[in-house]
Amino acid sequence: MIIKNPRGSSVAQAVFTVFAIVVAVVLTAATGGLGAALFGVFAEPLYAGAATGVACAIGLICSSGGGGGGGGGTVYANDPCTSPANACGMTNAGTIVNNGNGTGSCSATPPPNSQCPAPSISPGPGFYATPSTLGTGGSATLTWNTANATDCVVKGDNGFSGGSSTGSGSAPTGALSQTTTFTLTCEDGAGGPKTSASIKVLIDPHYKEI
Repeated sequence: MIIKNPRGSSVAQAVFTVFAIVVAVVLTAATGGLGAALFGVFAEPLYAGAATGVACAIGLICSSGGGGGGGGGTVYANDPCTSPANACGMTNAGTIVNNGNGTGSCSATPPPNSQCPAPSISPGPGFYATPSTLGTGGSATLTWNTANATDCVVKGDNGFSGGSSTGSGSAPTGALSQTTTFTLTCEDGAGGPKTSASIKVLIDPHYKEI
């Protein structure tokens, strides 16, 4: 005679339920952030942001909410990326690095500004004074128009100092009592190459403006 355990089916059902829960948890973890820790061989999306690939990497880290507008998307470790530009627009290529916690950054850094082209100051139109000859106490206007320059400074051997945050500009000399040499020095980005040019504003005691 076979005697059945009336509790057998309930015990088996409980065991099956616990097993199903464990499997569900593992599968859920494998598809989420915890999955990367458990299954490192799977490609893990680092972040979904306002842009993807290069555009996302320029911002270094894109918020998971897709803030800032744009098409949104997912970036993966080892995806190609581009560094921010240096003063003259040069960039370096790199790959996305997983920083953990669902964030990443671009391994590339901007090239140093020292690699930028040197500023160009053309003789004549690049740096000149109007007028270039004055009577004692007269004033001239210094004007410069350069290429490949982010900022320029003008200094005079009489103590004058002026400049601009761009490659072009102008500045009045103020009253001059003697012939003065003015030197324009332009730079292509902080720490970048520099170029200089000098002109003279002549003082003629007998000069009379017509």
